[in-house]
Amino acid sequence: NKKELQLLRHDSALHVLKVKEHLKHVPDYLIPNSLKKSSTSHSEQPTSTNNKRKPDNSNRNVKRMKHNNPLSNSLNAVNALKKEIARKRT
Repeated sequence: NKKELQLLRHDSALHVLKVKEHLKHVPDYLIPNSLKKSSTSHSEQPTSTNNKRKPDNSNRNVKRMKHNNPLSNSLNAVNALKKEIARKRT
């Protein structure tokens, strides 16, 4: 029966999806590893040979935070003024 076959058949598309022009290319970092292995439509690019480490910015950020802290800066300014006054007295 054709009607029974159509009722039992589940592999047909429910609705047609139009591929939008700006979404045709999907960057590699968005494709999961499980799909990367199966898709071999494009050639693999060589990996970078630049193995240099980037400097650690955590110390720089801490120094910047300390420098931008108005409370510690005002205390440092007061201490610096006290030292200058003490130097002038001697």
